Amino acid sequence: MVCGLITRVNLVPLANRSDFTPCRVVMQAFRSMGYNKLELNNAMMKKINVLSSRLLILLLIAPVIANAQAATQTLSFSPESSITVDGTSNRDNWTVTAQSFEGQVTMNNNGDAPVAETVELTIPVQNMAGGKSSIMDRLMRNALKATQHPEITYVLNSMEVGSSSGDRVVYQTTGDLTLAGVTNTIEMEVEGTRLDNGSYQFTGSYPLNMNDYGIDAPTAMFGALVTGEDVTIHFDMIATE
Repeated sequence: MVCGLITRVNLVPLANRSDFTPCRVVMQAFRSMGYNKLELNNAMMKKINVLSSRLLILLLIAPVIANAQAATQTLSFSPESSITVDGTSNRDNWTVTAQSFEGQVTMNNNGDAPVAETVELTIPVQNMAGGKSSIMDRLMRNALKATQHPEITYVLNSMEVGSSSGDRVVYQTTGDLTLAGVTNTIEMEVEGTRLDNGSYQFTGSYPLNMNDYGIDAPTAMFGALVTGEDVTIHFDMIATE
């Protein structure tokens, strides 16, 4: 609009003046349309008042936005984390470890203790291995139906502070655990610690019955090797930027 007005004004006399400014060009453009000085001043004052009000609102809400952003952290699970599953058999106890995984945590640092707003974790079944017996690794992957359901996932539903002492917090959590294509909501007690470098460490364990996920306890060698249906998941997760 202003550009259209300016094209109607002869700028040569203005450009030759020592006090030439863009504002003077705009004023001259409006005058060419019949606005007097008082009308122009009133119009400009209204515009200034509107801009001042908007600037004031921005100045007031800027600290709120900055604090909200600072209070929320999105972190990733580092390779230093560990997830293991312990089980039993009629021969020896066994352990498998997640060789790789990926996931994120969104931490809210408002309040007396930090709380995770979201947690998402994915573990490829093919990367679960015990390192001692290839037979047990194969049995475990088959039991978890790795071909049809190649991933184990966990999604946090809620986290509440149970107790806290310094940087150590005990949380009560609920979340959805998916194994072999079956999802159950589970409750876990999780211990969280804020580390010196700003990262968070979450540790805990969860006892699980394979039957709850439609998993048959693995057997081998025509029944000579039989595993128990109860296992325990242990985790020690480091969430860092």
